[in-house]
Amino acid sequence: MRLKNILLGIVSACVSLTACMEETLIEEPHPGNASIVDVKVALAPSNVITKAGGVTTKAYATPEELNIQNCVLAIFEKEDSEGWKRVSSKYYSSLDETGKAAEENFSRLFTIVENVKLTLNKTYKMRVIANIDENNRSEYEACQTEEDFERIVEGEASDEYAFDAGKLLKSGFKEVKVDASTANTVIEIPLTLVAARINLDIKVKIGEVTFERTYYDMEAFESINLNMTKPYKPDELRDIFGGKAFTFQNWNEVKSNGVQVPTSGQLHYGDRPINMPSGSGVKGVCIPNFKAMRIDEYQGYVIELSAIKVKNIRTQAIAVLPLQENNFHCIEKGLSKDKELQRYTFYTYAKNVDSSLPLTIEYTGQVYKTTIQKQTPVTTAWFAFADTQNIWGSTGTKPIILDTGWSNSSTVFFTALEAGNWQEDSSIEVPKDDVTQTPVGTEYTQSFPIIPNDPVGPIANGHLYNVTATIKSLTITGELDVDIKEYGEKNVEDGFN
Repeated sequence: MRLKNILLGIVSACVSLTACMEETLIEEPHPGNASIVDVKVALAPSNVITKAGGVTTKAYATPEELNIQNCVLAIFEKEDSEGWKRVSSKYYSSLDETGKAAEENFSRLFTIVENVKLTLNKTYKMRVIANIDENNRSEYEACQTEEDFERIVEGEASDEYAFDAGKLLKSGFKEVKVDASTANTVIEIPLTLVAARINLDIKVKIGEVTFERTYYDMEAFESINLNMTKPYKPDELRDIFGGKAFTFQNWNEVKSNGVQVPTSGQLHYGDRPINMPSGSGVKGVCIPNFKAMRIDEYQGYVIELSAIKVKNIRTQAIAVLPLQENNFHCIEKGLSKDKELQRYTFYTYAKNVDSSLPLTIEYTGQVYKTTIQKQTPVTTAWFAFADTQNIWGSTGTKPIILDTGWSNSSTVFFTALEAGNWQEDSSIEVPKDDVTQTPVGTEYTQSFPIIPNDPVGPIANGHLYNVTATIKSLTITGELDVDIKEYGEKNVEDGFN
């Protein structure tokens, strides 16, 4: 059986919030050098992502995802219309969280403790990479050009899952023109996550079920001793039900006992109507105003999960080139299992849609054949007849034509009068649908890729993906919904919705 993936996704080309923005700023000239100004540099991790695919629902970054522990600040001075000259590249571990950023879509602000000196009437590009691996510090500080940053790989090459929400790699830059007319001396550099967050919901539902049969439990609410495989004479069956029951040779005897005489279609065995024979010579047993349980039995298949894995999580990336053809190192991560619904949150660096190693969910479990008994309590007049046609336990809607006689001992079947006095009795506690399971074969393993396809696009950095996978196991099919949510403009302390 093949897993059918219905891939519903929303993603669009990500318009990076780290796009160039020009800002002019100045401070009063230094007494010793009128051309030099001091500025503060603040880092503003994005609380929003660019709206993609027409999605209107919003979500929020967690405080941990916005955290910054360290950074590298590289400053380049514009030499001409195309070139940039390195001024400095320095590592900082001392940052003060100084409140909310000035821009609308940024909640937390981290300010580098040291002042940065800039020259009037110059244009600078400030490149920031935050939460770097300290082992890469010397490489970053040695960078002479922007292209040098494209050779530094962040992340682990081991098979261990090492993403930490409070240490997520972030990147951004800003162009700044230092002008004498500008009084603002704080440069806020917007940062976006280099990773993507995946919220994975896995649901396991009983697959499509098929109706098997209907029968009645006549002993559900009364203490009687009835064996449905044993033949009975009419008087023997009547005595089992006690004083309520009576035998009848024709419909007139039913009427004389104060019970409505059924017409064709008013007696039912399950969903099969009873057609009355012509004449009045029907023999049977009537149990008026009796409470029994109708049981409709269905069968289907379900899978009980024993293992869930996420394969091809990308664990390495270049901060300034988050989306690349080369996926670097990819790992698999085992997840704890839950029979009905479990949410897992994990991160991956950006993945191209045409990757040879797509992000893949693999699940393993035991398939069971499942029998479901839908139980409905019924209070009505019941009629028992000789079961000469093997009706007990039958299915379908085909009408039943009664035999008129009941000679000697015979197995029996019961029918319910569904006329004016028919009622489903909801006044008592009844068991929930009874489910029994029988293993089918050995453990079953299946997988499906997570590929946003509306429109087709990558799993992009700085995006949040909600993935809902519903496993239906009659045909072992999976329904996969993938959507991207826009981070909202709400205070981050309100948390993630």
